[in-house]
Amino acid sequence: MFAKVTTLLDKSLQPIAQKLSSNKVIQSISQGMLGIISLTIGVSVVSILINLPIDPWVRFLENIKILEPANELLLSTTSLLAIYIVIAVSYSYAKNLQEDPKASVILSTAVFIILMPQSITIENVTVNALLSEYLGSNGIFLAILIGIGTAGFYHFLIRKNIKIKMPEQVPPMVVEAMNPIVASMIIFGIAFLFKWGLFLTDFGNIFDLFFEMLTKPALAI
Repeated sequence: MFAKVTTLLDKSLQPIAQKLSSNKVIQSISQGMLGIISLTIGVSVVSILINLPIDPWVRFLENIKILEPANELLLSTTSLLAIYIVIAVSYSYAKNLQEDPKASVILSTAVFIILMPQSITIENVTVNALLSEYLGSNGIFLAILIGIGTAGFYHFLIRKNIKIKMPEQVPPMVVEAMNPIVASMIIFGIAFLFKWGLFLTDFGNIFDLFFEMLTKPALAI
């Protein structure tokens, strides 16, 4: 009986698994997440060493004044994880689509930052800044979506030949540099309108929207 159930599950699930494994979006997300393993594992060693709960060790680290640089190392890596993910995922997806990865990475990263709140208010004083809470683990899901969405939309625009037509005499390097201009204008325009639309709502930005609509209900379960 158990063998029959196993065989039935294999026949039912194997085609689905094969389709998922050959899907370019799934492949790109997997490749992108694997691409940042060196970052996460590399800094985890430092994190473990500076957080060992051994009093003589802690005092030693304080005496050699290494804690502050070590914490800054962690802030510039794990606290910016979403930035690295949007870069890695958009690069992988562009490569899988046989598209220019440089333009896709630049546009995806720019869109991610554009959609973030750009200022904070402290004691009635507004300061231009990016909040690290949106750049770390809280922004990972959005980083994946933006990386895939922006790279995919850029590929669509280029394949539709939405670009500046250059004379044949123009060097290929210049043509390659000019190709993304029209597509980038369209992508940035859409990102701006989307940001503006969310700014007019109670959520204010896409990060808080996702937190209220998805993350908060999930944490309440």
